Formats: sequence, structure tokens, C-alpha cells
Amino acid sequence: MAPVTVRQRWAALLRGSGDDPGGVLVDIGSSVRTGVRDRRVATARPADELVADPVQCTRLLGTAAARAVHSDFVRAGFAHPFPRPDADDSFHDALGVRWLWCDGEPAPLEHPLTDAGDVGSFRAPPVPTRLVAPSVLDDDLLVVADVAAPGPVEFCAAVRGPWSFLEDVADDRATAAALLDRALEYAIGCYDTLLQALPVPPDLVLLADDLGYADSMFLAASDHRDLVAPRMRELVAAIRARTDAPLGLSVTGAVGGILPDLLDLGVHVLHVQHDARGLDPAEVRRSLPATTVLHGVTDLVELGRAVGVGDMATVANTVYQFARTTPAVAAPVGSLDLAELPDAIVGGRFLAALGADDLALVRRAGPVRSIVVRCLDAVRDTEIDTSDVTVPARLDVAVVGPG
Repeated sequence: MAPVTVRQRWAALLRGSGDDPGGVLVDIGSSVRTGVRDRRVATARPADELVADPVQCTRLLGTAAARAVHSDFVRAGFAHPFPRPDADDSFHDALGVRWLWCDGEPAPLEHPLTDAGDVGSFRAPPVPTRLVAPSVLDDDLLVVADVAAPGPVEFCAAVRGPWSFLEDVADDRATAAALLDRALEYAIGCYDTLLQALPVPPDLVLLADDLGYADSMFLAASDHRDLVAPRMRELVAAIRARTDAPLGLSVTGAVGGILPDLLDLGVHVLHVQHDARGLDPAEVRRSLPATTVLHGVTDLVELGRAVGVGDMATVANTVYQFARTTPAVAAPVGSLDLAELPDAIVGGRFLAALGADDLALVRRAGPVRSIVVRCLDAVRDTEIDTSDVTVPARLDVAVVGPG
């Protein structure tokens, strides 16, 4: 019998089969949301270094790095120069937000439109012009089109400031709508440019937005439906004009109240903040159709650490919780620091050792010791070499533009 290819496994998952015929698919580093951050100071970096996200300092991972972290997915997206801080350790991003480096973490200091009386004339920055992507389809890697542009809410909170934007939503809907229109125009330009320039068709197109906090949404559900949802539908329509690839959505915040609205966008893969109020992964799974694949529902770092110290209780419980969320892709719950990467790799490899029969049995009967032990044995044979990640990637960078 011919081996099952990664695309056949992907297709089975998208059809709603929780029992992947080739085992669990793993995604590490294929997007800014679940990528690998490198917080080294600017003086320790090459002058010409490019990153996937200049604020979060997310590394560019090519096919060699994807294989090194044992990922079934690889990113195709824009590349940006690493920001060079001023004398006071601050820098400006493309939207004009001023950030301060503080113990390796970026903190927003100034938003360009916080005190602006008229925001209608604000124009988003030009669409990025540098692209890193696989040049040919690979039999064992799935391509994720990751624009990494801020979603509508994240865009408006960045340029206006969170509180000023909330005041606009409450007291000046015209201003809020004008800002959201700028966000939509920028996002459409980015996706249009990226999808037109990709040398290979993507297996997944990723959308993302920051919609709130662990205990609440940034906007009320009614405001989201009135202001944000229509523009998201326009964005999806623009993407659909370029590709019919499956659509993934990654959002933060306690978005349980608008999950139906998010799914109405035609979402195939959903990554939510699993520790936010009302978003327990198993509960979310019960509310979703089988054809919606959950992503990033398991803390791979915590699992990898538990494997390393022999914490069988945590390992067994994690296996059970993951089985209850299938169909699912094993992925980090958020972006990773370089120091967390080895544990995440171990966690991903552990779940990848689960077969279809294993998942079905664990869902019915709970964690089975023989299954856990077999997965532990598989992890012991895993070679971890992150040099293709820790050494700055020398990837082919294409210059692209609007077509």
C-alpha cells in the first residue's frame, strides 16, 4: 500500500475525520501567531537581518527549519527588516506606533492618531514588498499563507490607541468606521499581493486579529457584528477571488459569544485563546461542526516539559484532552521563545505518535497506559537540532508588488 501523503492527511482532516490516517499533524513556526521569537538586542544581529514580524521579532523559518522542528507546515509570507532602536531603545513600526524595548519585550508608547481630531486622512503604509516562500510544492510540507498584517481591530487599536478607538466606537461611529475601512484596504492589499506572488498554491490562508482579553472581548458582540464582521466578509471575499484554499482564523480574547459569526466567514481551521473565559477546548469542540479543525489547543511546551521530567499524570491528561478536541492540529498555543522550542518539539512529536485507533480509544476510554508508553518511546528517538532556527536564515527573498 502506498504511504499516505501529508496532503492526503490534510484533506482527511478537513473532511471532518478526527482520525488522521497518518497520525497527528503538527504545526510549529508556520505563522507569526505560533512562530519562534528571537529577542536578542539589535547589536547582536546582522545589519541585514529580516524577520517575519518586526515587533515580535519572529524568525523566518524555511523548509529546512520546518523539518528541524518536525513541523508538517511551512510559512509563506512577507519579510521585514529588523527594527533598529533609537538611542532611547524605542522604534517605530510600519503603522507609526512607537515601541520601547523593555527587558526584551516591546511595549507600545505612542499611537500616531491618539489625539488626532480628523482621522479620515490617515493612510496605511505601503504593502510589504519582500516575500519568503517555498519555490516548489513539497511532498511532506503544507504551505501556510501568513500575511501577518494586523486584523481590523488590532489595526485600529494600534493607530488610534485602544481607549481612543473604544471612545470612537461608543461616541463617533463615523470615525471608527473610517479607521476600519483603512484597516480593510491595507489587509486586502497585503493578501492580494501575497496570494498573487506565491510561487506555489497555499494549503491554508491564515487570518488573525486581536479581539480582546482572557476574560472579555475588546468590543461588545453587537459592535463587532455591526462594525467588524461586514469588513471581515469583504476581506474573505477578496481572498476568495485569489484562491479557494482553506481559511484559517487565529483570534485572541474571550470570543465565545461570536463564535458563530466567526465560523460564518467560512473558517476551516480555528485557533482561539484556549485559556480565555468560555473557551475550554473540549467545550469549543462540541460547539463546532466536525469539518472545523481546531488548532493550538494543547500547550506543547508544557507537554514537552512533562515528558522530560516523567510527569505521567500531566502527559496522560494531555493525551486525553487532545483526543477530545479532534479533528485538531497539534500546535503551540501561542508564539514561542527560542528557549521553549525544544520542549515544544518534544510535545509535538509525542502527539504525532498517536494513531487513529489510539485517538478513538482514548476518546472512549480515557488515557491508556500502553498508548502513552509507546508515544514516550517514539519521542526518545527524536533528534532535536535547532541550528536551522537559531542561526539567522539565509532564505531566498523575492521582491513583489501589486499586480
